[in-house]
Amino acid sequence: MEKENEVVEEVVETKPTKLVLASGTMVLCDDGVERAVKTREESIAEGINRYFTGLPCQNGHMAERKVKGYVCTTCARNRQKQRRKERVATDPEFKAKMAKKRAEKHKERYNSDPDYRQKVLDRAKTRRQKIAANKKLNQAEAEVVAEA
Repeated sequence: MEKENEVVEEVVETKPTKLVLASGTMVLCDDGVERAVKTREESIAEGINRYFTGLPCQNGHMAERKVKGYVCTTCARNRQKQRRKERVATDPEFKAKMAKKRAEKHKERYNSDPDYRQKVLDRAKTRRQKIAANKKLNQAEAEVVAEA
């Protein structure tokens, strides 16, 4: 008889509602650019390989996501940098290849961009001046020690 009068509470598990921003809503991204929210389906229909939800990824980045794989572009870039760093540390051939590629990019930019060329020249001049100042300082210190 006790069981008939007993009130049983049903526990119903509900999934948390997924927050979705209206398409076209403008949201400020981590890179400082204000972007319009666009669904993945809209991007696919337009032939674009990225979309923007307006919500942070699981790592807190407010960035676009790739249509293929749903991954945040900042997370993808960070993973790629980490993999390249690990490969450079373990593969000498890859390290040489990357150094050559970097040198070619530098040479191309140096020859085509006058502002970049001036920046490189100014940096080299500053470095030479610091080396000369350190050399004089070391010579002066050596003379003081020799006199003592």
